Amino acid sequence: MKMAYKKLTTIFSFIGLGALISAGFVFLTQIMIARQLSIFEFGIFSSSLVTITLLVPLAGFGVAGFWLRLFAKEGWHGMHWLPSSFYLILFSSTIVFVLLLIWSFYGPHGPLTASILPIMGLYIYGQVISELVISKLQLEERYRTLMFWQFVPPMSRFIIILILLYAISLSINLKDIAYVYALTSLFVLIFGLSSLSNMLNRNFLLKGHNGFKQVLSGVPSVKPNITQVAIKAWPYSMLGILYLVYFQSDIIMLKYLVGAEAAGIYNSSVLLLMMIYLLPGSIYQKYLLPKFHYWVNQDTKQVDRIYNIGNIVMLLLGTLFMLFLWNTAHLIIPALFGSKFHVAIQLTKILSLVIPIHFLVISTGTFLVTIRPQKKVLCMSLVAMLNVFLNFVLIPKFEFYGAAMATIISEFVLVVLYLYSSNTR
Repeated sequence: MKMAYKKLTTIFSFIGLGALISAGFVFLTQIMIARQLSIFEFGIFSSSLVTITLLVPLAGFGVAGFWLRLFAKEGWHGMHWLPSSFYLILFSSTIVFVLLLIWSFYGPHGPLTASILPIMGLYIYGQVISELVISKLQLEERYRTLMFWQFVPPMSRFIIILILLYAISLSINLKDIAYVYALTSLFVLIFGLSSLSNMLNRNFLLKGHNGFKQVLSGVPSVKPNITQVAIKAWPYSMLGILYLVYFQSDIIMLKYLVGAEAAGIYNSSVLLLMMIYLLPGSIYQKYLLPKFHYWVNQDTKQVDRIYNIGNIVMLLLGTLFMLFLWNTAHLIIPALFGSKFHVAIQLTKILSLVIPIHFLVISTGTFLVTIRPQKKVLCMSLVAMLNVFLNFVLIPKFEFYGAAMATIISEFVLVVLYLYSSNTR
């Protein structure tokens, strides 16, 4: 028991440290960008990045999440799904990139947005490959390497922009920042493909299962095709898309319904929430998710124990973060983003109310995806439609305050649906 506790503590230390460092670099990078650009340009950057991020789950088609359940259930037999998985990724990523190019050329936006979307499009490939590598490292339980994989890409972007601004003293513009994101994504793509090619060549250390040769001896050579992979993986793709729709699509809608300035102001508040969310998200998605997949098939009592304890811990931890942000927003916003973002202070206080709810969404949602992924897709679909509807109604009247209200209402409805679905299995 003592050894297990020590191992668990070490794992959480790696994951927590990696999440904290990654969040710090993401946050500091966007602070530098916000200070360098006007609110209008920062709004364009924010909405463009969210647009591209929204396409990542579609490009990855849920394969990374599917792998976790596949190997937990089938062990080494899951290797037969890998070739078709990679072909599916290549096909879906190419289609998504072409769609992004079409949107950049013909969408209802100005020339500045049209010019940076194709450049930042490489970010799609980098993120898709990164998610696949992270799933591989989770299956191998290589948490130290996972920690570095979490923070090296955002650290690289931070260092490059830092050097350009302060070491070389360049006055970089929005297009320069887009090139930085494209360059770092290219490096992620190169190193990630190298790691994944080793996996395809059976240089893969799957934990919790017997040796590769012993298990696969006598197994038929018939391999699943791309269609079969797509059928199995699509719920995980939808989960990613629906999550981003109800959590970040309001930035895009603010940009097109109100203006880039409103999107920039709203994003400054959202950045604070995203940094806070990364810690519980990493604990559940990077560590507990593969464990849940395993326990569902091997130890259901353990699943129930972790689920109940986790919900209580997440609710308490989220409340502490909410109180902290509510009482310090008037200091944090001007100090980090500058006085030009002072209107985001009250907005940040309003958005802080959603933190405990979202922490509970993370814990209940991770549990639900392991037992009923289709049920989770249904819940998120309903909430995504509700969120889009609320944004269309509230944003024209209340601008970014309307987007905040839509987020709070949507998160509350989602956690109620998750709790109900989890308790009626």
